[in-house]
Amino acid sequence: MKKLPFWVFRGLYWYLDKLDKDHHLAFMNFGYSEKGKIINLEVKDEINRYPIQLYHHVATMINLSGKRVVEIGSGRGGGLSYVTRSFNPVSSTGVDIEKSAVAFSNRMFGNERLHFIVGNAQHLPLPDESFDVVMNVESSHRYLSMNSFIREVHRILIPAGHFLFTDFRPEHQWAETISLIKQNRFNILDENDITGHVIEALEKDSDRREKLVMKYAPRLLQNSILNFTGAKGTSTYEYFLDRKFVYKSFVLQKDGTG
Repeated sequence: MKKLPFWVFRGLYWYLDKLDKDHHLAFMNFGYSEKGKIINLEVKDEINRYPIQLYHHVATMINLSGKRVVEIGSGRGGGLSYVTRSFNPVSSTGVDIEKSAVAFSNRMFGNERLHFIVGNAQHLPLPDESFDVVMNVESSHRYLSMNSFIREVHRILIPAGHFLFTDFRPEHQWAETISLIKQNRFNILDENDITGHVIEALEKDSDRREKLVMKYAPRLLQNSILNFTGAKGTSTYEYFLDRKFVYKSFVLQKDGTG
């Protein structure tokens, strides 16, 4: 399967900033759905139910109340906004490399407890031991150096702080990723294969994703971007079905020695 070229991905943020007049595109993840579990959402959030449910899954893995939370790779800000509204952290910071995404996030969601800054995940513009919790949702698979990213997460967390991590990889790459996690002095408190829940979300959300691509994407890029969304019938969707892609979520804890 061909990956969406990096320049296309970055250019997509520019198009979204110019064309998303209804502010519908605040999430860019594959989503999560679990049979028998339906979370209550505000009316304004219902359109993004499945992407929100991925954030809900991550945010409920530990108690975030009163914590200083940072999301690395915060995208267009909808996920961290939901977490801040719903789980009562004392403060929330979003970091993303795309200036247009950060500007959108601050304009749409910024407030006294939530703000967004520009930064590279492998060289974070954040002080040592300044956060209780780091979140990273479906972002790390694009990083040039996973090792540099994990080292930075370790640096900015307080001793015994938590790293809530969820993403997908080709199945054979997970062993290396887990090895890097352990090498960088994180303990794995919880590990879950959520591939089935992601597939279920993609199936339920496919029609909405297709309509958004047809509405916002340039005609020449529609097929590539539709594949990027994981809509039902695309090669990305088939890769999850065949388990060539495996999606996991983790609760990691920095060792207590700093």
